[in-house]
Amino acid sequence: MQNQATIGIAVGRHVGLPRTSLSLHELRQLVGPATDIRPLEKLVVPAELDGSGGAFRRPQSHCLLSASNDYEALLAWLQSKAGVTPEQRDAAKARRRGRDAGIDGPMDWLLYLSHTQGAYRKEGERFLLWAVVERRKPLSSMTTEDCAAYRAFLADPQPRSRWCAQRNRERWSPLWRPFEGPLSLAAQRQAVTILKNLYAFWVDKNYVMGNPWTGISVPRSSRPRMNIGRSLTVGQWRFVLDQAARLQGTSSSRRLRFALSLLYATGLRLSEAVAARVDHLEWVEYPPDDEDSEHVEGWVLNVVGKGGRLRQVPVPIDVVRELSSYLVTRGLDPNPDSTNNVGAFLLGKASDIGNVAPALQPSGGVDPRAGIAANTLYDQVKRFFEGCAQVLSTQGDCKSAERLARASIHWLRHSHASHSIARGTRVEIEQQILGHASLATTTVYVTTEGKRRMKAIASFWQR
Repeated sequence: MQNQATIGIAVGRHVGLPRTSLSLHELRQLVGPATDIRPLEKLVVPAELDGSGGAFRRPQSHCLLSASNDYEALLAWLQSKAGVTPEQRDAAKARRRGRDAGIDGPMDWLLYLSHTQGAYRKEGERFLLWAVVERRKPLSSMTTEDCAAYRAFLADPQPRSRWCAQRNRERWSPLWRPFEGPLSLAAQRQAVTILKNLYAFWVDKNYVMGNPWTGISVPRSSRPRMNIGRSLTVGQWRFVLDQAARLQGTSSSRRLRFALSLLYATGLRLSEAVAARVDHLEWVEYPPDDEDSEHVEGWVLNVVGKGGRLRQVPVPIDVVRELSSYLVTRGLDPNPDSTNNVGAFLLGKASDIGNVAPALQPSGGVDPRAGIAANTLYDQVKRFFEGCAQVLSTQGDCKSAERLARASIHWLRHSHASHSIARGTRVEIEQQILGHASLATTTVYVTTEGKRRMKAIASFWQR
């Protein structure tokens, strides 16, 4: 700070304050709006590039959108996608512990996007930045040749120093960039698919006269393989459970153990798990009927999944018992049906954070009902898997170590599906449990026939 006049760089006020005391609006002031590499909410599109006079624009009087330029039309496209529920938005706000209370901005809805909206924003934002900063053209003036050039750019965004940064740089940070590096063929295909959707929406609303992405495709990998999902073997899963049982008895370790059981038993998505509350659990009973003489009862979790679709996911009684023990450690009632647990999240904040990391301790203490952010759980599980990989490496099991080093929280969803179907669960039942819109999505987890083929050929060769 003593040399800031000499070097021409000033240290911001935020540097000397705990991160937890700053509101998002304060953090977003660190980088000003500009016509440069900026997040969507900070990008300033010059008038000559904003598409108000785009080469392929339809007359405004014929358009079903009130948007007068490409930026506004892009936002309208994002808002047309299924967003978060009011409950999910309130939960996200609550995790900010009131630091943003009373501070509202016109672009704040971009802080609370569904996963679909987030994926679409990323690709729309990238293309808009490239068009304005690199190509110097409005989106509504893009030709098929421009789209082909952007497809090539995705394979190698250059210059790297301008376009790429490490993963998880937050959007308010001066270090944020739209890319981490070259996109894989699968990621390129997803980008092209989403951008085709953007222009199809615009064509449908009579905003532009045609879709320049029509005919643009990305080649598939030349390596033939069947994608059966990333999952752990049964043996690797048992090893993971054994390592989890060895963790110290901290609040975050207890949360991790319960989260592992919950995710594996139910196949929940990360976003669904962190949004689930105790009172979303329901005890149900199914009496004997003409098809089944057995009386069946148990717990189900009411889940709002992709597209706002509600489904009921069975939760094994052992997992609910584990939840009861976990609730007690948070100072809550062990009975999920208790009115004292209404509003409490299944996965809560670390109650002993003051002992582990005093700087992160909220001034009013930890709310036992409060939930956690998705990235908190993702990072915790990722670090845990990496620790498991290190143990396996020292034991000489290099293949399993390499697999666990790559594993992430979504692998538990894949593991649930593949293990459950292999043990006899019908595919259509798993489709309902996982919340897949198409049965074809669920069938990728069917590994039983592949295993039978492998054993049959091995037996044939031995004979």
